[in-house]
Amino acid sequence: MFVLSASADHMTHSTPAKVTICDTSPLIHLVGVGLLDLLPLRYGHIVIPEMVAKEFEDGAVLGDPDLRSVPWIAVEPDPPVPSWLQLKLLGPGESMAIALALSLGLAHSTVLLDEKHARAIAKNAGLQVEGTIKIIEWAKHDGH
Repeated sequence: MFVLSASADHMTHSTPAKVTICDTSPLIHLVGVGLLDLLPLRYGHIVIPEMVAKEFEDGAVLGDPDLRSVPWIAVEPDPPVPSWLQLKLLGPGESMAIALALSLGLAHSTVLLDEKHARAIAKNAGLQVEGTIKIIEWAKHDGH
């Protein structure tokens, strides 16, 4: 499992690290426009569930990166999906990304989702949600 850690210079024991979990859609969109490298600039390391890696690989085309070899992406085992989340009719990657974010703690997880229904569910569950448009707006504003 992804281990939350930080140097003593940046955090105390009582302040857990912020974790960013990504669904497949933002990865596909950012790769498609050549902006995948915005993710580490904005968030540092990204965590993706195994299902997201598999969805990306299943749709990959020649020239797409191998997410498993990207140094700032950690691929984690799929977490158990809470029963209430199973009833929400989400795609497998969205369900796993939300479940992983929930398993890491509400106050310390941001989940990157583009689909409106999934974003609403994640927000209602108390997660911080961002998506591809927010990332691109941030990059434009910050001059990247």
